[in-house]
Amino acid sequence: MTRLRLTNLNLPLQEISDADRETDLLLAKAAAKLRVAPDRLSQLAIVKKSLDARDKGRPVFVYTLDVTAPKGVRGTPAPRESGLTIDNLTVAAPR
Repeated sequence: MTRLRLTNLNLPLQEISDADRETDLLLAKAAAKLRVAPDRLSQLAIVKKSLDARDKGRPVFVYTLDVTAPKGVRGTPAPRESGLTIDNLTVAAPR
C-alpha cells in the first residue's frame, strides 16, 4: 500500500451536510483524482481544512488529505486541476 497526500482538493460548502457525507464525498473525489475505485482507498485523514470565501456566491472548503492507496497508484492531476498536487509519503520503519 502507498500513502499519498492530496493538496488543494476542493468541495463546495453547499455539498456538505454532515461529517459522514463530507468523508464520503472526499473519498469519492480523491478516488476520481487518483483514477481508482473509492473502495480501493483506505485510511482517509483530513490533514488541513480551510474555507475559501473569496467568491461570495460559491464558498469552498479546501482540503489536504492523506489516503492509503493500492501499490503502484501515483495519480497525476488533470491539467485543468489547477493547484492540485499529489505526493507520495514515506514512512520510516520504527527502530
